[in-house]
Amino acid sequence: MDINTITNVIAIILAVGNFICLYRISRKKAYNEEKGKNLATKEDIAGITKEIESIKENYNKSLENYKIELQKEFETSKYIINLCNLIDKSLITLIANALNSYHSQGIGPEYDDREFISSAYEISDFLHTYQSRYEGNKILDELKDISSEIKTLSEKEDNPFISHDGIMIYLAKLNSAVSLFLPKF
Repeated sequence: MDINTITNVIAIILAVGNFICLYRISRKKAYNEEKGKNLATKEDIAGITKEIESIKENYNKSLENYKIELQKEFETSKYIINLCNLIDKSLITLIANALNSYHSQGIGPEYDDREFISSAYEISDFLHTYQSRYEGNKILDELKDISSEIKTLSEKEDNPFISHDGIMIYLAKLNSAVSLFLPKF
């Protein structure tokens, strides 16, 4: 073999070696570039995910605070409704007692209207105490007025006398008041 051939072979081997090295270097470079892009993408995704989680956490906290506020409002409303129901129940009891005081005795020569007057007194005081609750209700305003008249009459006279017509008007107002609280059939 002559020197030229050996030189050519060595040149070819070196060229192929250079080609393989350059190919590997370029692949490694491309791999590193792609890996760098992927790493950057992962970092971007991690940042976005972290931001999304933060927003979700803030949203959940706001939602929980809103739920708590709604629960407080519900409990307050429930308390007020129960309180109003108790007040209404007390009024119904007073009206029922007034009606019973009349119906248990009936009007006749032996009629003793002290219980009747006492019930009017209690209803008058009750409706004045809870005026803001019942004010504007025509029937209860009329019941308050007639109860107050009977109360005033009983305070002025030692032995007050309520006319039969006055008793009938008072009974009618009591019955009207009871009908406010009874369900319709």
